[in-house]
Amino acid sequence: MEADLKGDPVKGKQLFSAGCKRCHGLPEAGQFTRSRWEAVLPGMIRNAGLDGQEAADIREYINTNLIKN
Repeated sequence: MEADLKGDPVKGKQLFSAGCKRCHGLPEAGQFTRSRWEAVLPGMIRNAGLDGQEAADIREYINTNLIKN
């Protein structure tokens, strides 16, 4: 289960930068609120075919670097 996995923000950044830009531009830090990320991430993770660890890594990267305060 993804919630039990510890995400690695360094790996998450690599996955995010390489994978997410295949379908759309990369968002800037602070572009989206936490609630917006929580709404869109499940669909993007599913569409990208990420496994649980990859999803945890991307979530950790987003939570530590991209969340709008």
